[in-house]
Amino acid sequence: MKTVRDAQVPVLNALIQFSAKVGAKLYLADGVTSPRPTIWFCGSLAQRAELQRLLNQREIRVFSLRARNRLVFKPSAANAEHTIVYQKYVHDNIVVHGAASGIEVVFCGFDNDAQVWKSLRAGVESVASASYLSTLNEVDFEGVRIPIMGSAEALAEQCSASRKIDLVYTWVDGQDTAWQARRKTAEANFGRGSKTGDEMHSTRYDSHDELLYSIRSAQRYFVDLGNIYVVTDRQTPTILGSLLDNVTIVDHREIFADHTNLPTFNSHAIEANLHRISGLSEQYLYMNDDVFFGSAMSGADFFDEYGRSYQFFSSAVSLPHQSFGKNTVAADAAGINNRNLLLRKLGVFAFRKFQHTALPTRRSLMFQMEKDLAEAWTATLPNTVRSTEDYSIAGALYQQYAGALGHAIPGSIRYAYFDTKVRSSIKKARSLIQDDWLRPQMFCINDTLATDGAAETKQCLMNIMRRVLPSDNGEIQPLSRPQNRCRRRYGLWGPRIPEL
Repeated sequence: MKTVRDAQVPVLNALIQFSAKVGAKLYLADGVTSPRPTIWFCGSLAQRAELQRLLNQREIRVFSLRARNRLVFKPSAANAEHTIVYQKYVHDNIVVHGAASGIEVVFCGFDNDAQVWKSLRAGVESVASASYLSTLNEVDFEGVRIPIMGSAEALAEQCSASRKIDLVYTWVDGQDTAWQARRKTAEANFGRGSKTGDEMHSTRYDSHDELLYSIRSAQRYFVDLGNIYVVTDRQTPTILGSLLDNVTIVDHREIFADHTNLPTFNSHAIEANLHRISGLSEQYLYMNDDVFFGSAMSGADFFDEYGRSYQFFSSAVSLPHQSFGKNTVAADAAGINNRNLLLRKLGVFAFRKFQHTALPTRRSLMFQMEKDLAEAWTATLPNTVRSTEDYSIAGALYQQYAGALGHAIPGSIRYAYFDTKVRSSIKKARSLIQDDWLRPQMFCINDTLATDGAAETKQCLMNIMRRVLPSDNGEIQPLSRPQNRCRRRYGLWGPRIPEL
């Protein structure tokens, strides 16, 4: 499967080869804070133009960036230009890899008065003298040797221990007859808590190959992917096919210290023990199988350079400041329990909800929270199904606890949420077939309630996702015309639109 790095390597090789050919210099300015490395190009305007011509011969595109807008690159512009350089891989009219999987190249301007190279924005440095650039160390980066700027090197060393981030999934196949038998046996005694209003909905245990597409999306688009763990109850996700070779299956018995709490059908109880997986990385992402990567992402999208995790707040209204009733859904009941516990123990009023994304988590902080908020585990683990006494320990409670202690800060992500009970989700999902530069970085296809039409909506959403996340890597789409050809602002039939 072609990954983001696989798409970047031929572009990087071409940049190095052609920059040397035209007599210009390249420097690695950042390889940490984005899935796209930032490269400085130090050369003349004529060298810029010749580099673009040579790149076009390899079907490599060059566009200037203004914020996130791609504009026509003008190599003759005297000022520094920040660009995105990439090849475009297309499958079934969907951009599998495009600008989001590219390389950011800063065409630096030279200040004759100060005798320094300058850039608009360049990772972790913005000004450098020729004498400084001549002293840089060379590093191996994606199979090539390239000088690395001092700040970029220091940041890479600081973050090196956390660059591989594990993914942890919880998964169940509700159609498995052995699993169904275990659940039926347990139905007589669901635990000491009361069931929540949504506990018995069949959608809670349905599987429609989401795990296959979620893992495929992670392998393709998450550049800092470490190990992948799938936590199950004596099941094997054969739907993964050959991808199963890249996954470690973890049974509930391996992470529950007290086996009297098993079997369990309570996702809150299972999630509360994920940090006990043997060999799990310090920084990991907790994933539901209905959450997917839509374009290139890296560890920097989930953790900052100090190791703090990002919180992705939902736009949903805050939880009601009241107790809950018998029909309260599990997420809201647990959220209210979380809030009351944090208010009582830490004096923090936690009211926010979070988006259905991958949840960045630090393992050591989970162990610390287990000591500080032990009553959350005591209340949750004995409940065989989701209960009004549960806490959402690995979800909202961890996010709020980490924020209260200064280990998590607000972040942002291009994100989309599709609810299968809402028919308009099909129209909304058209955002997924956009160019990968515009596509959501993460999205969720969530089964909330088994309403009339939900199955049809789910099938339509899955059909769209199969196009967006195919097993095929796509083919390089050639440029219809060289980008360095002189263009008029307006053509015969109106404004000329650059070929993205």
